[in-house]
Amino acid sequence: MSPNWGTDSTQYRDRHEEIVNKSSQDFLLNGLLSQTVPRAPLLKARSIEEARARYQHALVDSVFSMSMIEGISVTLPQVHALIDGVSVGGLEIEDVQAVTDMISAHRLLAHMVQKGTFELNKTVRGRINAAITAHEIIEPGIIRGQGKVGGTVTVTLGDLPAYEPPPTTQGGLELEAMMVKADALIGQIENPVEGAATLFCHDALAQYYSNGNKRTATLMATGWLLTHGYDPLVFPARLRLDYNEALRALFGFQDNVPISNFIYHSIQSLS
Repeated sequence: MSPNWGTDSTQYRDRHEEIVNKSSQDFLLNGLLSQTVPRAPLLKARSIEEARARYQHALVDSVFSMSMIEGISVTLPQVHALIDGVSVGGLEIEDVQAVTDMISAHRLLAHMVQKGTFELNKTVRGRINAAITAHEIIEPGIIRGQGKVGGTVTVTLGDLPAYEPPPTTQGGLELEAMMVKADALIGQIENPVEGAATLFCHDALAQYYSNGNKRTATLMATGWLLTHGYDPLVFPARLRLDYNEALRALFGFQDNVPISNFIYHSIQSLS
């Protein structure tokens, strides 16, 4: 039976009062990384080469699922055509560019893993975010506050108050320091699958960039998984509503349990 990720679950209600009063800053620097994510199920680790080959094989499904999760109504054949460099009809130009950027970001990640250059750091994150938002934001790949554009972002949550990530100042040194500390702590997590869940939660909440943060977090988590021989993180398109409910718990109440269990289920479904 799949885990219950919804905010109406008993598991969620039991944790709600404990977590709801934490500020985003304390949660990012202390609560998330000292309050561990749920234990991950035992998953089979392979060689890095085999994991990367399985990632390449799953490229179409991964891009399709990411597109659907982001609300882009695209079909598998259309994604396949765009991967092959073939023009497709029936899509808005903005959607074609968004999917094409996702393809570029996936290929960039695969290249990094193949060359052994994937690491948890500012440079790798910036390159992935730059690829995935190339046609979307003014300063792709630039940490909030480190470019010429302002560093304020919010995450709307429907009937809940909007989530406001940690603020930044000109120069973005606070966010960069947060990233360095988080990466060091994530690197110390013994189970790479739990490390990937922690990485996704932290990066999504930190909102390092002006857009594309969840997509960047997904690919960073995938890179971490691949370099340890695990299957990529591909959120099933058919479970978009469950994904959104889990994110609602993460952003609305800083509760990492629903999204972590959703992440484990997503990885396990490919194994």
